[in-house]
Amino acid sequence: KEKFKKKMAEQLRQNSDKADVAEKEAKKEAEAAFAKVKEVKAGEHQKMFSDLFFDPMKELKLPDFPMDTFHHLHDEWPDEIKALVPEQDPNYQLNMGSVYAFCVADDEHGFLVGQPGSGKTSLPIQVAARTGRPVFKQAFSNDLEADEWIMSKEIDNEGTHWKVLPFIATMEYPVYSILDEFNRLRRGGRLLMNQLLNENGAMQLRDGREVRPHPQWRAIATDNTRGMGDGLDKFDGDISDISTTDRFGMMIEVPYLPQKQQIALVQAWFPDLDDKLAKDLVKFGEKIIAGYKSGVFPLPWTPRRLQKAAKLTIRFRNPKLGLQNAYYNFLAEDDERKACNQALKDVGIARKFGDFSEAK
Repeated sequence: KEKFKKKMAEQLRQNSDKADVAEKEAKKEAEAAFAKVKEVKAGEHQKMFSDLFFDPMKELKLPDFPMDTFHHLHDEWPDEIKALVPEQDPNYQLNMGSVYAFCVADDEHGFLVGQPGSGKTSLPIQVAARTGRPVFKQAFSNDLEADEWIMSKEIDNEGTHWKVLPFIATMEYPVYSILDEFNRLRRGGRLLMNQLLNENGAMQLRDGREVRPHPQWRAIATDNTRGMGDGLDKFDGDISDISTTDRFGMMIEVPYLPQKQQIALVQAWFPDLDDKLAKDLVKFGEKIIAGYKSGVFPLPWTPRRLQKAAKLTIRFRNPKLGLQNAYYNFLAEDDERKACNQALKDVGIARKFGDFSEAK
């Protein structure tokens, strides 16, 4: 028995050593391959990623790269297109890894997936704000017909005719078309979208016209699920067949912000809020996020709810009352409320202010 144990231990050690050697060799090969790639420089109408956001080599140990920008380049755009360029939110917290992945795939149609309130829609909007790109947002639902987002019939003095809607009209420009709740798009709409998302794709309109988007037009789908059966019953979506999913160059999972960035967000919103209270609110929210993911809570914790809780905390001068009115009171079941009280105790708020059941 002892000999067998020694033999197995020796075999495991040898296997581990072999794995370490193989890993080091693979790393050397990868480094050698990347060393052959010439340094990439920005073109006439481009900026380096680090000029707009942060140093990716320093923050993520990834190389810098150029990305298209549209600052001051399109005076010929009509006013309604210029108006689609969003403004920068000075309080926006970049989710570094997600933003980097999104910008690397700037020449591809992208799919952003994540829990409610993780920032899927804010990400492309704030990237667009920093690069001067217009944004058009199209929300989908299970009962949305094609003539409600592609084109509709109009009747005027000249008779009946078809009118293209903004989704089609804005495709003439380098727009981010955000396709919100994409998995709720009906099958007929998906078939039309598939044609559009093909390389050099086009869409056949009902009046016989064929429209082709601008070469730098990008479709950015967002949803809570990947459309592959994951939580579709919870979010009322449909299964996406592979023919649709395959047309997106990259699927990026957008997580909730790290605790440090959430605290910075609260402090940016409410500079007068006590540092400890800001941290306690964020810690409470992280407990709710964990419970939501595991099915304990039916209501997610989002930056919007965090903002409401912080605002009410200041007004009541009491974080318990702020959280009670911003979250706890929305819970209907006793076990949910019990778990919520436990979260309040875990972060230490209940010790000073009492639990929710004592609130009046």
